[in-house]
Amino acid sequence: MSLSPSVRIDRFQRRAAQEPDIIALGGGLPDPSFFPTRDLGDAFFRALHRPNEALQYGWPEGEFELRDWIALRLRALGAAVGPKDVVVTSGAQQAISLLASAVFRSGQSVGMTDESYPGAIEVFRRAGLTLVPWHDRASGYYVMPSVGNPGGQSMPPSVRADLLRRLQREGSFLIEDEAYAESCFEGRRERPLLAELPESVVHVGTFSKVLCPGLRVGWIATKHPALQRILAEKQQADLQASSLTQRIVAEYVAGPRFDHHLERIRRGYERKAKVMRAAVLAALPGFRVQRPRGGFSLWLEHVDPEPYLDDLTLLNAAVRHGVSFDPGRSFRIRESKRLAFRLCYGAVAESLIERGVVRLAEAWAEVRMLTPRRTSPS
Repeated sequence: MSLSPSVRIDRFQRRAAQEPDIIALGGGLPDPSFFPTRDLGDAFFRALHRPNEALQYGWPEGEFELRDWIALRLRALGAAVGPKDVVVTSGAQQAISLLASAVFRSGQSVGMTDESYPGAIEVFRRAGLTLVPWHDRASGYYVMPSVGNPGGQSMPPSVRADLLRRLQREGSFLIEDEAYAESCFEGRRERPLLAELPESVVHVGTFSKVLCPGLRVGWIATKHPALQRILAEKQQADLQASSLTQRIVAEYVAGPRFDHHLERIRRGYERKAKVMRAAVLAALPGFRVQRPRGGFSLWLEHVDPEPYLDDLTLLNAAVRHGVSFDPGRSFRIRESKRLAFRLCYGAVAESLIERGVVRLAEAWAEVRMLTPRRTSPS
């Protein structure tokens, strides 16, 4: 029995993660050398001095001090929210899952950009929702306005304005996923859409991209009337996010170290992005690649709209050549003939980025030579 594309992709990714000789340019992981381990360790021991908050059951909405800090951070960006408008979740992924079941009904539609976060795509599809392009009318919308995934681009101001007008005109709602917002290289976060329409926009954030994903601490912030349904879904799902990790994060962000940490990782990721983009432009001239504004990855599209091979064929060859990437089909809400894929610089050592891109170029040359071009019928 032939394996489904998703199973094949999963096997390639696991092999890339397990074999040390393969340079993993997929996965979208943060750089573990950027994790603030010493400061988090100190925060852990401070948390243990408050065992009732760190080790006991808590409320489903989350630890008050952490919700208060999140709300304060959002208010500084113009969003009129308080701690009562925030629910702490087990990462942004759980936040999206809660929204798929609490805000949408099966059979409704979600407007999304043509390429988007695969975790959201999968959640919405499993919830029985139809995915449509964001410029079509939908029951609700999902966007990553500040720093998108897979390409690290921000939403143009004209598109933001059009989307806000549509929400008002249709009376619909929007999920604003800001998972990568704090990774913006320039260090200046854009005003969130939540600040414009707090009762129509549901803001999703996480510490996974800027602290470490193992903490599993994210949040939902909104004044949308569905907040109580979201909270009820959260309570049914797992009672609460981890008390211990919430307390650790609350202790950590209470001091001055967080913003210094953000400055450090922004510089580091921007440097890696420049190295990878330069390598791509030199070794893979047949692909378009934009300059990312933040995040951990580049999105490559082949200039030929009718390629004669698919992303899994290329991935198979790439792994044989000692490199991996994320196939483009995982990020698309509908099929496309144009070959595309995501390359991640986040977790790979900077010294290995150019070598990994060269290996990918060798794999690309191989499959182009071995795969016959399609010819149009005469």
